[in-house]
Amino acid sequence: MGTLKIGVLGCGKIAERHILAYRKMPTEVVIADVVTDAAQRMAERHGTAFRDHPDEILNDPTVTAVDICVPTVHHRDAILKALAHGKHIFCEKPLCRSLAEAHEIQEAARQSERVLMVGYLQRFHPAFQMVKEALDEGIIGRPYFALFRVGGRGDHATWKHQHTAGGGVVLEMLVHKLDQLVWFFGPAERVEVLIYSTLRPVRTIQGEQVQADAEDLVVLEIEAGGVRVLCEGDFVTPSYMDHMEVQGDNGSIFSSLLHFMPTIIHCKEKRGLFNEGSNFYNFPMVNLFESELTHFIETIENGHRNNINSLEDSIHVMEIIEHIWQHANYFRATRR
Repeated sequence: MGTLKIGVLGCGKIAERHILAYRKMPTEVVIADVVTDAAQRMAERHGTAFRDHPDEILNDPTVTAVDICVPTVHHRDAILKALAHGKHIFCEKPLCRSLAEAHEIQEAARQSERVLMVGYLQRFHPAFQMVKEALDEGIIGRPYFALFRVGGRGDHATWKHQHTAGGGVVLEMLVHKLDQLVWFFGPAERVEVLIYSTLRPVRTIQGEQVQADAEDLVVLEIEAGGVRVLCEGDFVTPSYMDHMEVQGDNGSIFSSLLHFMPTIIHCKEKRGLFNEGSNFYNFPMVNLFESELTHFIETIENGHRNNINSLEDSIHVMEIIEHIWQHANYFRATRR
């Protein structure tokens, strides 16, 4: 793997995790933010170069790729500018805020012929990769029902609870499970919003009460690839929770992102390497940022081949989110 120069745009918490991951790879990192002092402080902390403004990175012909870590409301503009400058792109999830924005990005990416990868890091967890392989190999037979859940407290940042800032559980957390079900089963054929709610309209964040207008509890019923899926995301769970299960005509699968929860593949009849009954697996904690960003670099170097996190799948996720927003607009209108 050769040395690539990567420009990181944005200097928040996620950007710092990306920079630490790039330090494990043969890359040269330069960072920038619209707040120059923030970029300088982060550069000094991690021993990287910085620029006074993101445009300086985009205009630098020695920068091969950019890593977009700006707020979601700015994703569309940042992606389009980077593509116009001929850069490969890694963008933190979600891709953008709407299907209309996603289609703009899709067309620009097609014309540019550059890699554009979105940060759905759960695809790189070994437990979920085992689940994907088991489903593809038909270990539990034909899947027909699945449950996906992700929950967290969401109380450490005000913007997460403000709709205009790109907050809400849909774009911040539920997108991971939407991407997962698209990865496992394919594009959604039907989406129904069962619950869309702001269950806790007042939050205490850093000792201050904050009014929340973004959704903090969403439950969906989705059909994808012939599988009926119940998918739930929330900001009302005190301790982070993330798990999924799939039922098939030869058994079932349970798995989790959390290292202390097992992956269980239960077979009614032995198939492949999986015995009849429950097969238990435990996976240690892994740095998913390193895994996904290594894959991003490899995808650039091998000419787009073997990209397990395609832009097309991210577009399908935005199609599901579009259905949610249509319901949300009705929900908001009826509350006026």
